[in-house]
Amino acid sequence: MTATFRPRREIRSTRGAAFRANPPHRLQHGMALIEALVACAICALGLIAMAGGQTRLRQNGDLVRQRAEAVRLADAELERLRSFASAAAFADLATLPASSPAPLASDTRFTIDRELIPATGEPLLAARVTVRWAGRDGVPAAIAVSSLVAGMVPALSGRLLSPPVASVHNQPLGRSAFIPPRATDLGDGRSVFLPPGSQGVAWVFDNASAQVTGICSVPAASSQDGVTADDLTRCVVTQALLLSGHVRFATGPTAGAAEAEHPTGSALDLDMRLSLREGSAPSTPACIDDASPASGSTDVAFHCLVVTDPRSGTWSGTLDVLPRGWLLSHDAAGYRVCRYSADHDGRDGISNEEHPLDYRSVKSPLEQQNFLVVRGSNACPTDVPADLSRADAVNSSTVEQAPVPTESR
Repeated sequence: MTATFRPRREIRSTRGAAFRANPPHRLQHGMALIEALVACAICALGLIAMAGGQTRLRQNGDLVRQRAEAVRLADAELERLRSFASAAAFADLATLPASSPAPLASDTRFTIDRELIPATGEPLLAARVTVRWAGRDGVPAAIAVSSLVAGMVPALSGRLLSPPVASVHNQPLGRSAFIPPRATDLGDGRSVFLPPGSQGVAWVFDNASAQVTGICSVPAASSQDGVTADDLTRCVVTQALLLSGHVRFATGPTAGAAEAEHPTGSALDLDMRLSLREGSAPSTPACIDDASPASGSTDVAFHCLVVTDPRSGTWSGTLDVLPRGWLLSHDAAGYRVCRYSADHDGRDGISNEEHPLDYRSVKSPLEQQNFLVVRGSNACPTDVPADLSRADAVNSSTVEQAPVPTESR
């Protein structure tokens, strides 16, 4: 194989001729200007898009602010409707003109339209508040808010936020519910009560606490409806609590659930005895009843006044029914005393309010501590449903009173 060699000078001359025929600067002539124009065009389009986005963001921001302000104005108008101070002002809400809100900083002007529809037979208004305005682009916009406006006395709604207090203003008859309803209000924060069966004795209650603060004498002919503060004489200051209830009678041959709830037997003569335990006030409780067999009544009401321990303000003891002219035994010739008692609240056994055999540390008045007298041959009747919380806590289930007291006379 034969190699052909070219002289070095000839090769150089050939390369130089090629570069002279096509110089590099002639191959790239005009390309930089076109690229700059394209870049400027792209930047211009991006700036135009950004400007349009900014405009839309500003419009949407204005719309959000206007809607928020419209909702606030609608809520304020509803609260304005609810701010009436009396029943008469509630009746005048239909004629109350709608408010005229001030424009926003952007000169947006709002108008409020209101529609009130009264409910039939109820102090209630169906309110619909519509707030209207024109946007930046001039397009009308509106937001409507609906609610109910109750014609409840404002003072009652405020009571829902107030903690319970020992006040006579939220009690029946403007005094504690533990004061006998028949007691006469003296108008000076006290009430006076003449226990049925008493002669010339009156108990004075504090309306707020229901404590007996005085034992007074009154004319023997005084009646509960006619007694006044001027009739109270020779009063003894005391600190005592009331214990009251009824003794009912189901003395027929049978004593079932019906007799427990609605006993119809004739009343027997009796006394009530309250025995205090050590730690109570060293005084004899006064128990007064209206037992009068000749009257043909079917129950005996009793009221016991218990002086509390001055150190603890409580008392402890046992309440019993003492027969007068009849015997306690477990045969058909005698009678059995039952007390209405059951664990109705399902907590800690029989509480003081649920009529236990032994009262312990009683610190408030007790009422409806009822008894039932049946034939000695009958068991104490019960009438308690499966759900104790739905039972009649006053006259449903009974248990036998023990121990059996002896005849008083």
